Amino acid sequence: MKHRITEHDLQLQVLKLASITEIAKAQGLEGNQLLLSANASLKEETGTDVLRTMHVQLVSPDGERILTPTQLGKPYGLSAQKLNAVLAEAGFQEKTEAGWQALPKGKPFAVLCDVNKHQGGRTAVQQLKWKRGVVQYLPLRA
Repeated sequence: MKHRITEHDLQLQVLKLASITEIAKAQGLEGNQLLLSANASLKEETGTDVLRTMHVQLVSPDGERILTPTQLGKPYGLSAQKLNAVLAEAGFQEKTEAGWQALPKGKPFAVLCDVNKHQGGRTAVQQLKWKRGVVQYLPLRA
């Protein structure tokens, strides 16, 4: 059964997050990296993922919402794997040992994000996310 956090507990967690964020700022972090780092620290300490609980959607540095391949492909009935294949076939990204990397054609639409999921241990991973505008250049049908 999923534990529901109370409003009071959430407020305390948000205050802790603000405090941790100030420490991360002092270390030179900023933007999404700052939020993700502070949230990961709080989650490790308390077990609460405040950003997920509050349904926070990260935005790109220019203020545009960025989407995962799953979110981007959903309106077109495509899984993340199929959307990634479409992006690759269209020349926007390529798969490397380190994961998906934006190609020059994709860089105006791509944002490489540190994400709060872990693969094979405690190391956080990076994920290539996309601005919605990329879909106008892909052969997709809603």
